Amino acid sequence: MQTTEHPAIEAAAFADFEDLDSWQVYADWLTSRGDPRAELVSLSLRRETSYRSERAAMRPQLAKLETEQAERVADRLTALGCAEIRLHLQRGFVTGITASLAALTPGFTALMRAEPVHRLTIQDCAAEALASLLDANPECLTQLRYLKLQGTLGEDGCAALARQPLPRLRRLNLLDAGIDDEACLAVSQLDTVALESVTLTANEIGDEGIEHLITGESCPQWRELYLSYNPISAQGVAALARAQSLAGLERLAMREIEASFADLAPLAEGLPGLRRLEADGYGHWQNRELDQRLSSRFGKRYRLR
Repeated sequence: MQTTEHPAIEAAAFADFEDLDSWQVYADWLTSRGDPRAELVSLSLRRETSYRSERAAMRPQLAKLETEQAERVADRLTALGCAEIRLHLQRGFVTGITASLAALTPGFTALMRAEPVHRLTIQDCAAEALASLLDANPECLTQLRYLKLQGTLGEDGCAALARQPLPRLRRLNLLDAGIDDEACLAVSQLDTVALESVTLTANEIGDEGIEHLITGESCPQWRELYLSYNPISAQGVAALARAQSLAGLERLAMREIEASFADLAPLAEGLPGLRRLEADGYGHWQNRELDQRLSSRFGKRYRLR
């Protein structure tokens, strides 16, 4: 992986792939050093700012450069012991990784420190192994915008995640990750400042877990919350509806929970920022008044299944 003698230029480019001015400065700097990635970065920038008719002419050369860079990255991953990893490259740099925890572990530190990885999916997570990996690399997740952890995290895995600074994280996906009420307490303690979307679908989160979640410091940041396929009763729905910490929540998914359609009544008035509700429709024909109230509030963004 690359090293740099000018971290400020590289950091400015890596921080925002839409900041084309910073990337042009970085491309010029790579060119001045004779870096083999310079031509790929420069051509990518040209293509992104060109007319459609001009882009077609650039495509063959760009494809050739991308293939060469992908091969160089693959060789480096093999040297790190991380051959079984799926990568997403942008302008020749690794911006996305999908891998099992076992495959990722050997080169995790080097990979995360060397590349502008914004999206990370770790599969087959076991709580103890995940905690060991994260605790040994406390700064390696700071650049992430999206994180998905698959496996069995439980309370220990979530606690390890909560110990990591996640200043840029916007989306967290913990679908079917073995999260129960106790683990929700750890989730509520996540160290984030920009976390907009939290997926907790298909876990074991009950009413106590909901109470833990809504007390978290990151909770006011949330704009989307996915809680379908959890054992949440009327008590949990009511707690969500009155949670002042969720005043900014715009989308809530609560399909296949224990609460009945009638138990959704608090959501007809609660959560002032809510714009979209996804819930089960079973029994709505017996609660026409509530159905109408929810429909009036959310319009086409009120979805029953």
